[in-house]
Amino acid sequence: MNLTRDEAGLYTLKGSFLRQAEIYISPDPEHFEQLIAIADQTQTITIPSPDRLRRYYFLVRQHSQPDMILGTRRLPLEGSLNFRDLGGYKTIDGYTVKWGKVFRGDAQDRMTDDDIAYMNSIGFKLICDLRGDEEAAKRPGKLALTRLHLPIHDDLVNGQLIQQRLESGDATGMDETMMRGSYQRILDQYPHIFGSLLREIAKPENLPIAFHCTAGKDRTGLTAAMLLTLLDVPKQTIIADYDLTNGYVEPFLKWMRQRVESNGIDFDQIKPIFSAPVTLLLHAYDYLDENYGGMLPYLRNHVGIDEATQEQLKAILLASTR
Repeated sequence: MNLTRDEAGLYTLKGSFLRQAEIYISPDPEHFEQLIAIADQTQTITIPSPDRLRRYYFLVRQHSQPDMILGTRRLPLEGSLNFRDLGGYKTIDGYTVKWGKVFRGDAQDRMTDDDIAYMNSIGFKLICDLRGDEEAAKRPGKLALTRLHLPIHDDLVNGQLIQQRLESGDATGMDETMMRGSYQRILDQYPHIFGSLLREIAKPENLPIAFHCTAGKDRTGLTAAMLLTLLDVPKQTIIADYDLTNGYVEPFLKWMRQRVESNGIDFDQIKPIFSAPVTLLLHAYDYLDENYGGMLPYLRNHVGIDEATQEQLKAILLASTR
């Protein structure tokens, strides 16, 4: 089944509903009491949001089938393009990542009042900021929530320096090769940061939790890949989650294309800096295979996530669907 939400807060649920399928709604994905609709042998049902500034989840109950919990992937925020829920993904052994527990995102300094109200409705216990010191100081988040700064910074891929060069019309060396080098340096230099963040996620008292960087694609994308690997989510699903960024940031990419091409720069050359080509994540996997024995050995031996921590993550973040 697929759930979407428009800007006005109207939800559309598409799937194959059996006779008298019950649909419940709740702001808490662990508890459903309010029956909001009954779908009777249809494939599409629309449900208006009781409050467009609040996040909701849905439970579909059909005779002789397991209950199904659904949420929208991307959060409907005007000032943030790439904030999303990591729930709903299936694992290789028949479990599902719980909705409403872990979110990945981008910077929150441009959020509107409505965005802030929506985010506050989620009840975040902790926001983990992966941006470098200068990035975080220049664009402080607007959410008045408990924050943990876990800085990851690559001096060779500096946002301010990139901006200055683009404004001067110099894009020499700005391509996917540059970003591959950045991923390698991040993996080599910051395993302790990844470990600290993953251990924070493993603490039940920190949920719901969000982690983010500036654009929510590179440092955040690597972290999400590590977490989902520990939860036994298939690699192809992890890659698909990484790729979602490209659809979400399309409005920004269109704006950036017009801006840089007016300075005589080939946008397609520099696009990997501002997007999330799947080949970058695949390169990260290859790099880990060649230098650390793979993603899981890297997580065990360098990030420091032992089997007990992995089992704790599974215990608090996975739900049985069998």
